[in-house]
Amino acid sequence: VGTSIFLLARQSVGRDANAIAKVDATQAGYTVFSLMGEVAFLGGGLPGVLGAVGLLLVLGGLAVYASTAH
Repeated sequence: VGTSIFLLARQSVGRDANAIAKVDATQAGYTVFSLMGEVAFLGGGLPGVLGAVGLLLVLGGLAVYASTAH
């Protein structure tokens, strides 16, 4: 369901680069919340080194986007 909504949102913004970036940033943010929920409620393990690097890249990208968004 989430993927369908994401693709619908991407399609609905057309070619507006700023709107596409907003949709993508929202989707990337869900990754962090999904991981926290899995660890907190389902007893999942924390990511390894490579996963942590990927998570930091996602968070860094979100921070850069948030600081440059108008």
